[in-house]
Amino acid sequence: MQVKEQTKSGFTLIELLVVISIIGLLATLAIVALKNTREKANIAKTKGDLKQIQTAIEVARDRENKVLGRDYRDGNGVTGSGCSDCSCRPPSYTLDSPQCITSMTNAFNKLGFAGLLRDPWESPYLIDENEYEFSGDPCRRDTVRSAGPNRMIGGGDDLSIYIPFYLCD
Repeated sequence: MQVKEQTKSGFTLIELLVVISIIGLLATLAIVALKNTREKANIAKTKGDLKQIQTAIEVARDRENKVLGRDYRDGNGVTGSGCSDCSCRPPSYTLDSPQCITSMTNAFNKLGFAGLLRDPWESPYLIDENEYEFSGDPCRRDTVRSAGPNRMIGGGDDLSIYIPFYLCD
């Protein structure tokens, strides 16, 4: 009489733990890669938005034949402000303060946008009108910027673009 040998099939607890650990490691790597890719996409979108705002500023200046901000010579300018983003700067205000939101909404409305524009991190884009703001130094560049991923002005990850001069050479 022959005795059949029974074989057990399956995985040991150690083998299962090793496989689960490998899957966890791969999932962590995938999440990190996704986060980095998303951040790069947000930065690329912000740079594109800044270029669009620059184009809108150039069109508005040509249309109205004025500098962007308040011209020290006659008080006129496209936005009518010498510093739209001043109400958004720390330490007195934050990017979500009513003063900041109102100031930036008014500036963007005067450029032909329908309301406030925000970056991918939900902070408003900021306009700083400088050209012909002061008689002593009229040739300072207008700037449009995003506070960046950390949502802090001057936090080291700001994205900005300088607008070409309108009157200065």
